[in-house]
Amino acid sequence: MTGPLLACGAARAAQPDAFLAPDAHGPVAASGLDALRLGAAEAGVHEVDGATVRRR
Repeated sequence: MTGPLLACGAARAAQPDAFLAPDAHGPVAASGLDALRLGAAEAGVHEVDGATVRRR
């Protein structure tokens, strides 16, 4: 999961119209929560109901 998320963030940061807040401390502060959610979805990360998750 880490690789796809890093690749998505790098691709977004490399776009000519990308806005990255200076001195940001973390991905939400740097690019915003909506962009982070979209990137996670593109990387295949999705929300699950805690009741449906099997514990090992």
